[in-house]
Amino acid sequence: MLGVKEKFLTVPEVAQKLNFSYITVYGWVKSGKLKSYNFNGSFRVTEKDFQAFVQAGKNNKLKVVRK
Repeated sequence: MLGVKEKFLTVPEVAQKLNFSYITVYGWVKSGKLKSYNFNGSFRVTEKDFQAFVQAGKNNKLKVVRK
């Protein structure tokens, strides 16, 4: 369950932190690789889920969507 004071990141914020495109991060969200929550059509990622994703990514090769 989400805490009231849980910090959320937008998809563009996650993309900026990881230095990936918005489209790549959105693909991870849609595929379920990056856990997210939908608030009125806007996907958000908790800081905790973001950190877990980064840690898991160190052990796995991430698929990058190219233009």
